[in-house]
Amino acid sequence: MAKSEFSYQLETPAGTLEVTLGVDARDRVSRLDVELGGGAYAPELAWLSAWAQGRGLEDAYDKVAEAFWAALPTHPWAQAELPREILRQGLYRLRPKVKLGEKVDPVICRCHKLTESSLVSALSWLPERTVEALSTTTRAGTSCGSCKPDLERLIAAQRGPSRRWHGEPPAVWVLKLEESLAHWRTRAPLAWVAGKTVEVASFKDGVVVVRIVEGLTADQEWELAGALNDYWREGFPAALSVFLDFNLR
Repeated sequence: MAKSEFSYQLETPAGTLEVTLGVDARDRVSRLDVELGGGAYAPELAWLSAWAQGRGLEDAYDKVAEAFWAALPTHPWAQAELPREILRQGLYRLRPKVKLGEKVDPVICRCHKLTESSLVSALSWLPERTVEALSTTTRAGTSCGSCKPDLERLIAAQRGPSRRWHGEPPAVWVLKLEESLAHWRTRAPLAWVAGKTVEVASFKDGVVVVRIVEGLTADQEWELAGALNDYWREGFPAALSVFLDFNLR
C-alpha cells in the first residue's frame, strides 16, 4: 500500500517541534513522531503518537481535543490546541491546495508556503491575535517579511467587534485578573514565583494569557499553570483557562 511521509516544524512557546507524519493511501496515520529541539518532547504529548496510529487523519484531527481531555483531564483545555495544530499541519501538507469555490486558496507567506485558509485557521485558536503571535506559531513573516501587511489585513478581518465575557469587555476582566494575580502572589503559593515578573497579558472568552518575563523551566510551566488554574477556578462567573507566554529555559 502506498505511503507518504511529511516532516515539518511547528513553533510553540516551549520551542520548535519537529514532527514526522506518515500516512497510507487511505489517509490513515501510520507513523507520528513529535520531538522538541532535536530531543524527546515532554511526556504530556507521548499519548498522541499511540492514539493517532491507524486513524484517518481527518477523523484524528476532529477528535484529538476530546482525546486530550480524556488522557490529561487535569490539564488546561486551551493546551488541547497544540495536538490539534500538529494534525492540522499534517492535513494542510497532505492537501496543500484548498479550493474555495472556483478559486485556489492564495499563498500569503511564500517563504514558508502558508495559505490564507491555514493562517485563518491558526488565528481561530490563538489567544492573542497579533502578527507576533501568528509568526511565532506558523513562521509566517519570519523570513523576508514582505507578507506582514497581508498578515495584518487577515488579523484585522478576523478580529470583528470586541466580544464581552459575562457582560463586560475583555479590558475590564484584565484589570480584575491583575488585581487577583497580585493577591495570589502575596500568598506565596510557589516560592520561586517571587523572583519572576508575572503579568496578565490579555483575556478573551475565558482564556487568560499570563506572561512571565524571565522565562520558565518545563517543570515550572506545569506547576504555575496548574496553580493558577486551580486559583481561578472559583471567584469568576466560569472557570478560566491559563495560557502561559514565556521562553523555555
